[in-house]
Amino acid sequence: MIATGTVVASNVAVAPLPERHAVYVVAINGRGQVVAVKPDVSSHDRAFDALTYGNALQAFIRTPDGQAIPGTYALEYELAPGTESVRRSVRLLHAGGVDANALGAVVRMRSEAERKAHGHR
Repeated sequence: MIATGTVVASNVAVAPLPERHAVYVVAINGRGQVVAVKPDVSSHDRAFDALTYGNALQAFIRTPDGQAIPGTYALEYELAPGTESVRRSVRLLHAGGVDANALGAVVRMRSEAERKAHGHR
């Protein structure tokens, strides 16, 4: 049961979730994949930061017409008080300056995990 402005679990009222804000600076390749993630502003909530970092790592950033602009972007995550929804916004910091042909971070991590699973270093 959920009452307005208060989350109720097992008939015990819990205070609304406080506002959280995290920002990451990401490098994007020519396919729109995240190549690298650098935390910029922490929410000081380890769980929220871990979830938003994972989301930033898996992000694809493209223009509305599907074009990828290699460059550096800011990904901002906002959790509004009293809700469980997170708003993500994207802002181009500067185009260029990254390897447009670099492997995406998730692709690179998967390849490393496969190598380790097969006993290679």
